[in-house]
Amino acid sequence: MIINMKIDKKKSTVFAIIFIGLVINGAGQSILFSTLPSVFRDLGLPDLWIGIIVSCSAFTLVIFSTIWGKIIDYTSNKISYIVGLTSFGFGTLIFVSVLDMLYLDMISTTTTIISLIVIRIIYAALTAGMHPSSLSYVTKNYSDKVKVNKISLISSAFTLGLCIGPSLVILTRFGNSLTPIYFISIVALFVSIIAYVGIPSQTSVIEKKEVVSHSQGNIKNTLHLLFIVIVMNALFSSTQQNIGFLVQELNGQTGLSSIENTGLLVSILAFSLLATQVFIVRTLSVSVESMIFIGFSMTLAFILVSIKSSSIYHMMLAMIFLGVGFGILIPSVQSKISSIYPSEKQGYIAGVIFSCASIGYIIGPIIGTAFNSKNIKSTYLIGLLILLLSAVFYAIGSMSKKRKVTI
Repeated sequence: MIINMKIDKKKSTVFAIIFIGLVINGAGQSILFSTLPSVFRDLGLPDLWIGIIVSCSAFTLVIFSTIWGKIIDYTSNKISYIVGLTSFGFGTLIFVSVLDMLYLDMISTTTTIISLIVIRIIYAALTAGMHPSSLSYVTKNYSDKVKVNKISLISSAFTLGLCIGPSLVILTRFGNSLTPIYFISIVALFVSIIAYVGIPSQTSVIEKKEVVSHSQGNIKNTLHLLFIVIVMNALFSSTQQNIGFLVQELNGQTGLSSIENTGLLVSILAFSLLATQVFIVRTLSVSVESMIFIGFSMTLAFILVSIKSSSIYHMMLAMIFLGVGFGILIPSVQSKISSIYPSEKQGYIAGVIFSCASIGYIIGPIIGTAFNSKNIKSTYLIGLLILLLSAVFYAIGSMSKKRKVTI
């Protein structure tokens, strides 16, 4: 019993360190992309380059998430997590330093753009293992009974950071527009030191009897589930991209009033997602399959309300539906995928999951802007199509698996 208490304490400590690191990562991302538009315009840099820099990062994440997943299985979660968090700290620090150098006229605009792209590519390659190692730790160290809850909590850490990040903009009063970015990068480096000391080299402390070996751990068995990951992240990112345009269309607003209403909707989305991940998923005592069904239903409700929306209040309701749908569906699908694979492949499949999420974030902005000139709600019509398609794939994949079990 004493041994079990020590194991539980060890797991709780590691989980807390991982959670804090992901909060910082989320806060850093939200701070960076909250301040970049104004910083770029202050420096006379075209808005287009923000999108190019982000796209370069996303493509790099697609490739390196799977690579880091394999590294995790051959080494440990500790190495990839600390490399990821440390690279986030140093990468962000160097990134913001380059912008500061342009402010001081120490380098040219061309040198700045090239440097920022190179920094973000290297940054993305080295930080790509942070999220897979976090997910892999949960799937390796917790039983199926609590796995969905723990995955949901891990997901909520990044979401919590996204909510906290914008509030740190107040630090601009003690410096300039780049001060919050400097602050979060230094905090990340400090936490990476704590992680180095606090996370044991061997992070898999689950008892062997809890590990269920699945000889059927094959990527073909999870394609229908991975497609859901791509679709949901595409829907989420396309909504983030499109929502500002839709607000202007619905209310005929521009300028500050449009920005305020867009910010309100994004905040509702973030907080409904956070509430779902922290409270709703943990209290639902239903099967993973039932949770996936609920997640699909909530996401479908989001799309239908968005298509029919005629006011900002309709979109508020839609954001709640999306937050709940995404918050339930993603951890349920991740748990379902991880249960198909044996313990020694959890790092690999965690990397694949985050590669699929990155693909969704590449596709999403295209869906969110490509057809706006023809119909501002085309984003949601396309979203309806791919959501129904993913539901059909999921049904076919699930029936195929049941057939194999019966045989």
